[in-house]
Amino acid sequence: MNWWLLLLWQALLPTSGAVTGRILAAEKMSAVEGTSATLQCNLLYTTAKVTQVIWKRYDQLLAIRDAVYGSWINPVFRKKVNLALGYRITLLSLTANDTGEYHCDFHTFPDGIYKGNIFLEVTELSLPGDSAEALDNSHSRISFGVLVSVIIIIAATVIMLVILGVKVNGPDSWTIILGGITLALFL
Repeated sequence: MNWWLLLLWQALLPTSGAVTGRILAAEKMSAVEGTSATLQCNLLYTTAKVTQVIWKRYDQLLAIRDAVYGSWINPVFRKKVNLALGYRITLLSLTANDTGEYHCDFHTFPDGIYKGNIFLEVTELSLPGDSAEALDNSHSRISFGVLVSVIIIIAATVIMLVILGVKVNGPDSWTIILGGITLALFL
């Protein structure tokens, strides 16, 4: 008589949280020195209750968000870390030393612990005119552009002279015009 309850329970089991959950997080993020970065992990494919989320960098505990006790930030990182909405963490005033792997651990009931990782790369801010090489490259581009413009202007002038010379002097003036073109090209 109770066998139909067992069949019903097995049919509903996958939609009631027995499906294995998964953490969705960006594998790698980049940020510029002096800015901030928000790292985010999302728990998907489970109806388990999140009881606690722990953020770590390597083995250092950064912050905890607990469903019962609220939020806690390691005193060492209070000026460096903020817990953002949801299960996100924001790292402030980034330096090259902040480059590394960050871990989010979701403690859930009844599923257990789900873990995610995000690699943050902090890069130095570089402007195109900061280096001598970039400055040389920009001057080379400008010089090349000016040279091309001058050649186009000379070619257009020569073509106009040829057209005007043929109309004014007639077809016999080709020899004079070709001589002028040769002279203009060698200037």
